[in-house]
Amino acid sequence: MGRTIHFDIKKSSAFIDEEYRKAYDISNKYNSGIFKDVWTCENFWWDGYDYYPSTDSNWDKVSDRYKDIEAEGKHHIDIVKQLKEEGIVNFLQEPGTNIGHGFVKVQGNEYNSFLVLSALIDLSKAIPEADISVHDEGEFLLCDITLVDGKVKIDLEEIAKNIKHWSFIIAQKNTEFIEESLNKYPGIPGQLLKDLGFNTPYDTKLAVEYLEDELRNLSEICDRLKEEGSIDHNFFIYNLEQREFDPFLFTRSVKAEDFKYYGSSIVSLMDGFSGEGFGLKDTDTELLAYQTLSVIQKLIPEDSTIKILGVDR
Repeated sequence: MGRTIHFDIKKSSAFIDEEYRKAYDISNKYNSGIFKDVWTCENFWWDGYDYYPSTDSNWDKVSDRYKDIEAEGKHHIDIVKQLKEEGIVNFLQEPGTNIGHGFVKVQGNEYNSFLVLSALIDLSKAIPEADISVHDEGEFLLCDITLVDGKVKIDLEEIAKNIKHWSFIIAQKNTEFIEESLNKYPGIPGQLLKDLGFNTPYDTKLAVEYLEDELRNLSEICDRLKEEGSIDHNFFIYNLEQREFDPFLFTRSVKAEDFKYYGSSIVSLMDGFSGEGFGLKDTDTELLAYQTLSVIQKLIPEDSTIKILGVDR
């Protein structure tokens, strides 16, 4: 499916139309103006009112009727509600629940990852009663997080699970005791053992690499917490997960070594940061790279900054 950022939105009570309107306005903001043409794979969008043509309708009819109602000055959410009342559309999921879900394929475009998080931060401020949990299949986020009213809580459950998993694989590959124990109970089907984590196809070297990836992220999280200064020696998981932090504290700075597998040129480095949307060529790479950075700088939302790390030449 490609590298994806997933998010789940949950309230203790049902979403109301005013909140859906705010969600639509935020989604529209990040898909128009300076953000209109910056998405290189999928774009961020969530408004709770996903719809499709009813059996007796089609997209042309939906579009025509939508424009007619829009001319009356109504908001998108109210237009879609009227389309449903007129039997022109159906909902993929009935609005008015207390949950929502979405995902955005960002591939290697970390600027798009930044915009997804920025949009979700705006959404959490617009709907402060909602918890928005975010999971990044890549490494823009150092760990899973939950956004509440513009602040972030960290969720170390995924890192803890992965550390236990890879540690177990390394252990079973390097001790004879596990093999002896398994041999005592030959009646357990091999597929079941595999699903439980035994007899995995990963060799020790690969398992160590995955384990070190998790430990590296955990180490960077601890460094951020120490720099932030609100955590002293008390690094119990419970204490960490109860605190609220700046929403960008646990995002990862893009570094040159992150792109070592994509080649050594500045072009390859910028491809990893900004996707392929800026059309860099193999000629005059340094100039083009800085031109790209100037474009990115103009696209950063207000009240945000971009940190550019130097590359040794």
